[in-house]
Amino acid sequence: MGKLLKASQNHTFEAFSEDETKKFSVRVTPDPEHKSLQRITDELTFVSYLVKAGLNHICPPVPPITNTQKNIFLLKGNLIIVVFEWAHGAPLPFIEFRWMKDKAVIHAWGRFFAQMHKISRKFS
Repeated sequence: MGKLLKASQNHTFEAFSEDETKKFSVRVTPDPEHKSLQRITDELTFVSYLVKAGLNHICPPVPPITNTQKNIFLLKGNLIIVVFEWAHGAPLPFIEFRWMKDKAVIHAWGRFFAQMHKISRKFS
């Protein structure tokens, strides 16, 4: 794994394929009391559904290479490890709030959330 990108309830790292042609984000969630597993399973099931339904701009989870548990995540002791494809494009500077004045961004978000709402209504 590469650089630590975020540390809070989860730790998120950047990572690269062995040949360094693909970039990923790796989210590591400590779960010593085993309370997060169902929530994360539900999240990954829903995100995978949205991706398969054709919703663009979502970073799908990448199943572990040695997937003996048949999960889309890896359990390592008290850690839940999830690898996601890296997002394309550039991050929005949320703290600066400039994005709130950019009509193109606001319209794109509106289209995205409308499509997500439409697709998610069929999810069960």
